[in-house]
Order: sequence, then structure tokens, then C-alpha cells
Amino acid sequence: MLNYDIPNTLRIKIQYDINSENTIPLLQRFLFPTNFGGVFRDVYLSFKPKFGIKDASYKLESESKPYAGKLTFEVQFENLSKLIPDSLFENHDGRFKIQSSVRLSSDTNSIYFNIWNINPVGKDDYTMDFYFKIKDIANWSPKSPISYIATFKLTNGDNFVYDEFVKEFTILNFAKKNNSLKLNDEDFIIKGVTYIRSNIESVSNYKKIEKDLLTIKAAGFNTVRFSKVMPHPYAVYLCDKLGMFSLIELPLNSVPEVFTSNENFKDRASSFLTRTINYFDKYQTVVGYGAGGSYLRNSENHVQFLSYMNKVIKKNAPNKLSYSSFIEVSKGEKNTWFRFIRI
Repeated sequence: MLNYDIPNTLRIKIQYDINSENTIPLLQRFLFPTNFGGVFRDVYLSFKPKFGIKDASYKLESESKPYAGKLTFEVQFENLSKLIPDSLFENHDGRFKIQSSVRLSSDTNSIYFNIWNINPVGKDDYTMDFYFKIKDIANWSPKSPISYIATFKLTNGDNFVYDEFVKEFTILNFAKKNNSLKLNDEDFIIKGVTYIRSNIESVSNYKKIEKDLLTIKAAGFNTVRFSKVMPHPYAVYLCDKLGMFSLIELPLNSVPEVFTSNENFKDRASSFLTRTINYFDKYQTVVGYGAGGSYLRNSENHVQFLSYMNKVIKKNAPNKLSYSSFIEVSKGEKNTWFRFIRI
């Protein structure tokens, strides 16, 4: 609750002591970045109206020629019962308008624009679908990292905007088929690199992150594995913009076998992984989530733990890959830095 007549104080209490009973990552942190603690992400206060557009999701469906597909948006509104039609506006019919537009990130011109009427009087939560047919689909790829930008404005029909919602999204088809990877129905080979950066460096200088990822892109890599520490959101955003896939995993490495059989540890790991997926899954270019690295494939405890984490990934991100890395390799098997468990 905010005081309008006296200064407001926001207090933040930080605990960053690492221990193996309560935290992810664990106290065992061989070759991990130094834990500096504190707040290592940008913090800001966001003001939003009490009513308006809550979220917008989309889906692409096939369509008969001459169209390449049908793009449908499901727009969710909240607390719309607080809206009162204003009869003072000339020619106001008591209804509200949704002004929607879609454009490519590489172009300022809209490929779609329309105005829809809505009548949410007396309704708190309100959902409405908007769709349009597109003739050419701009698929994202490492060579052409194009995205779409959709904008929705809730207006009174007379140029007064109550709320505006902007969503940037990419269209791509990444899947595993017949033991190979496919991107937009073409064979895809991962050329990956593991990227580990200290948290304290990530906060102070975005230019360092940009320099690193530009170097990775210039070296010919198309996939970045963020290991041993949660990636800075800006790094994942840059991968999307530069044309690289992201792999994100739990900050765990060489976990003692006895830990992985502990129910409390499994609950902490699954909760951490679920929150990670819920945040980063807004990026279509995050194609896989992992349970960490340096597991023993001959350990029953490790195998059962990885199977459990795999179920968590498939529950929260059913269309994404799941993977883990192992420290020993059987005879005759090629040494790879990660292994896909299943899809």
C-alpha cells in the first residue's frame, strides 16, 4: 500500500549465504563463478492501470492457399467492470475499441491493422480472440533472426488510450525428428558454446555481455549454453536478436549422489527450475532446459533425479528439449558436452 501524502519507503532484505540444505546452487561450487550476493539485476517500479490488457497469447495455424497461415491472438482483459462509458464524447456508442496492429521487427510498416469493438460492461475478466491471415511467414533462423511485434490498444473509440500492450514474438519450428534436429523443416546442427559469466560483471556493464555474444556469433556458433549460473535476461534477449538459440539449466554441477535422493532437495530443484521456465519460456529461441552437469550415468540416484527433473521440464515446457551433461563416457561413445534425454 502506498501513502499519497508522505514519502514511501521500500525495504529489501537480502539473504545470499549458500548452503546445501536450503539453496540452489549448493555450497559445493567447484569452478563456479564467485557468489557476490546482493541484487544483481536491474530493479524498477512499474505503474499499470487498475484495468486494461492483462496478457496476449498467439498461435499459428495452417491455412489454405493463397495464405501461408492464420495467426490468432487471445487477448485477456482484467477489471473491465471499472470502465464506464463516457457519454460526453461525440458519437460515442457506449462500446470500447481495441486497436490492433502487427509488424515485422525489421520494418516500421504494419502488415496488419484493425479496430475491433468490445462491450465489457459488467465483466471483470474478459477474453477476446483476434485473427488475421498472412501470405508470407517470416520464420526466425540464425541467418535471419526476424521477429514480429504485436500492439494492442484499449481505447474509447475517440483516440483516448486506456492501456497499451506490446508483445514481441518469433515464429519458428524447432523439433527433434528421427534422432535429428529440424529447424523450419530443414536439418539443423547445433554448434554450441558454454557461456559462464560472473553475476557482478553482468550488472554493471551491458557492453561486456554484448561484446561476448557478438564474439560468439562471429565465431560461427548458433547455440549458447548458459551453465552454472542463471543467465542475465539481457544475454538471452541478445541471443534472440543476434540469431542464436539458448540452453538454460539449473546451476548445479557434480551433485553428490546422496543429495539427489533427498526429497527436500528434489523439491527445491524442481521449484527453481519451474520458476526459471516460467520466466524464460517467453523466448521461442530458448529451445532447451537442463538439470545441470557432471552427473554419473551409472548412478541410480542420479538417473532417477534426472528422470524427475525431465518430467518437470516436460510439464512446464512440453515442446522444449531437455538435457544433462555427464562426466564419464562409455567405451566407443563419442564425447559430447551435453546429451538430450528425451523430448
